[in-house]
Amino acid sequence: MIFKVRNISKKYGRKIVLNKFSYEFKSGLYLLTGVNGVGKSTLLKIISKIIYPSNDNYYITNTKVAYLCEKIELINIRVINFLNKIASINDVEVDLKKLITEWKIPNKRINNLSKGNKQKVAILMMLLTDSEIYVFDEPTNALDEFAVAKFISFVNDLINNEKTVIISTHDKECFKYLKHQEIRLECLN
Repeated sequence: MIFKVRNISKKYGRKIVLNKFSYEFKSGLYLLTGVNGVGKSTLLKIISKIIYPSNDNYYITNTKVAYLCEKIELINIRVINFLNKIASINDVEVDLKKLITEWKIPNKRINNLSKGNKQKVAILMMLLTDSEIYVFDEPTNALDEFAVAKFISFVNDLINNEKTVIISTHDKECFKYLKHQEIRLECLN
């Protein structure tokens, strides 16, 4: 599947963040890079239809997109109960106890987890979602080396299943062993 975005422009007040951005994504891994404030998160939100471009003459392929934002807020229930709800919504059958153990997440109420463990729960939420396009905004922030390795393995599985994975990151190094394309966004003003 080819996922196309064409002529994407976004302004916040007078600041132009994206100007006529166009790209064709095929299955595989894409790393969005660039300095803070250059529009990486904005582009991911537009791709995910969380926000819309400032212009009217844009095009985005209509398909299901799974999106993990940088700042996650999850409901404050036990991890197993939360993931069970996600699995039920997505009609996925999986051994959640085994999954939580593999990812080394304590089965506590989510508000009682560390930032890294909350991030792991959010990644598992994506693992329980079937989509064509997977979008992650700074997913390795707050993860330890073990969790980064688990995440890289998850991304590799997505790529092997011919999914499109788009990741905004300042840490390209952790993806160096995966075949990827880098899309570097530059400041416009």
